[in-house]
Order: sequence, then structure tokens, then C-alpha cells
Amino acid sequence: MIAVLGGEDIGRAALARAGELLTRVLDTAPDDHLHLVCAVSGVHERLSAVLRVGPTRRRDRLPDHAAVPEFTGVLAVGLATRAPGGLILRAGAPGRVYGWRLREYGLVALTAGEVFDAYCLDPRTGEPISPEPGVRYSEPPDLGEDSPERGHHH
Repeated sequence: MIAVLGGEDIGRAALARAGELLTRVLDTAPDDHLHLVCAVSGVHERLSAVLRVGPTRRRDRLPDHAAVPEFTGVLAVGLATRAPGGLILRAGAPGRVYGWRLREYGLVALTAGEVFDAYCLDPRTGEPISPEPGVRYSEPPDLGEDSPERGHHH
């Protein structure tokens, strides 16, 4: 069964939007080794995907990487279902870490404190863990987001 709202296939629209958002994240990321994690919390389970991208000056399209479909798929699930989730990016070593929270049609920047809190928590136990030496927690660059179309809701 295909979920359709206002004549639009929600799954296809969410997948297209996820690809667009990933492209924007990569376009604004530093030219360095990147480690991206996307996680979405569902009612019964948590979905997550990891994407590693090497340094490149050419970011005009998604990397040719086997993990891209899985990563955009997890992001699309979060967008389509409005499930709680987010995307964290780590660039370089020791690294700069920043991220976004999933909200309706897109991503909302996390503050440096929110990134620190998310990154310094053991995902299995929920217990705080020590921050890594030299890691900088910061707000992400502006993605140049467009606003949602008026009346357009998933």
C-alpha cells in the first residue's frame, strides 16, 4: 500500500527530500574525512545508518557509496513518519562534531550544547561518557534551507 497525501506519494517525496538534505549537508561540510550518523526512533525500534565520506572538493552530487541508499532511507523514514531523530556529522580528527534534529520537512540545527549532550551519551545504556580530547562541539553551518511549501505537509 502506498501512502498518498494530496496526490503525492509520501515515501517517494520523503526519499527525494532525504537525498536533497544529505546533499546540502555534504555541500556545507568541511573538505575532510566525514563520518555521518542518522538515527530515527520508532515505536518499537531504533533505525540508524552510518556514512563515511573521504575528502573531496567535488560535492555537487552524492558520493558513489553503497551506504548512501541505506542512509537516505533512514533519513526518509524519519521525515515521512515524523519520528524523533537526528543527524550527527564528525569532520576530521580529532574532529569537529555538529548535527541536526529531524523536524517535519527537514533538519533543524542543534546548539553546541545539544551536540555535546548527544555525543557524550552511551547509546546502549543512556549513561554519560567522557568527551574525547580535542573534539570541538559546535553548531552546524547554515544549510541554506528553503521554507516548507505552504499547505504542504507529510
